[in-house]
Amino acid sequence: MNDHDPYDDDLRTLLHDAVSDVHPDPALHRIRSRTATRPGHGSRTWLVGLAAAATAAAIAGVVVVTTQRGPGSDSDPVASPTTSTSAGPSASTTATTNPSTERAMGIYYVGDTPQGPRLYREFHRLRVADGAAGTVGPAIAQALDRADDSDYRDLWPDGTQASVLGATGSEVTLSLSNAALDLRDRPAGTSAAEAEAAVQQLVYTAQAALQQRLPVRFLVGGQPTDSLLGVDVSGPVTNGPALETLALVSISEPPEGVEVTGSFRASGVASSFEATVPWEIRKGDKVVKRGFSTASGWMDKLYPWQTDPISVTDLPEGTYTFVASTDDPSDGEGAGPTSDTRTIVVRH
Repeated sequence: MNDHDPYDDDLRTLLHDAVSDVHPDPALHRIRSRTATRPGHGSRTWLVGLAAAATAAAIAGVVVVTTQRGPGSDSDPVASPTTSTSAGPSASTTATTNPSTERAMGIYYVGDTPQGPRLYREFHRLRVADGAAGTVGPAIAQALDRADDSDYRDLWPDGTQASVLGATGSEVTLSLSNAALDLRDRPAGTSAAEAEAAVQQLVYTAQAALQQRLPVRFLVGGQPTDSLLGVDVSGPVTNGPALETLALVSISEPPEGVEVTGSFRASGVASSFEATVPWEIRKGDKVVKRGFSTASGWMDKLYPWQTDPISVTDLPEGTYTFVASTDDPSDGEGAGPTSDTRTIVVRH
């Protein structure tokens, strides 16, 4: 790009953050051009209210986040900066203050892997207010909403509210509540591993928003608690080790549902045998194109990978699935490869 865009600077900072210990370098314009409205998403409202800092190291504020998923509802993933929003009688209505800027944010969601539920990261453009609370609030709101990629599961019960009570130089404080159930207990049908992943989802998302590895102190209904979804939160919760918490391969680019013409690059992060990241393009169950990328390392953490340009000029127009995986040296004898997918739409 020839023109300087401060949004690009912000995105580069995010993509090179220390929070995730990775340095992917996706094409910036594709994330910048993502639409703000996605059909079928539930209503989400949030309130940003900033208070004066008590000290130079403390930034106080309150951001109230509500997730409501009514069937067939249409809503903007970021509430209007000047109006209240509502999805009908069951949804709460909250006035919003004027967000000061738009940022690219790394949001974590839970997906299934051979190692159990792990976190995957999507990038979203969100409006944020100044200060730590005004930044974390919209990120947590998006984490409680549905991901763009339908392969990522939503483990937080409908009607869950999250309030960002503040952030200091040592920790972030989040209060969660749900009028229909006690969030201290693990919901029926949720495994212990899923509950742990759901808690880590909010920890990783808050840290990515702040660009700092601050632990998160959780409250339930504004009161101290030793348990959240059955997970021990008696002290501030730190991020779990990356190789035990995050998916061993994930795609940063392309975003879900992107239209591609001519060729495209894919990129992401992985810890794969001998740094090999195989990829495929599938039409239904049929593999129509395949190759591999080489990550910059493996074993001790997640490393960035990026493909060479992948031509789609020889593919008929239509919808395809791009798949990136870890290499499987066991030849199917082990748990199998970890994969991540993106829907792409080929146009000529």
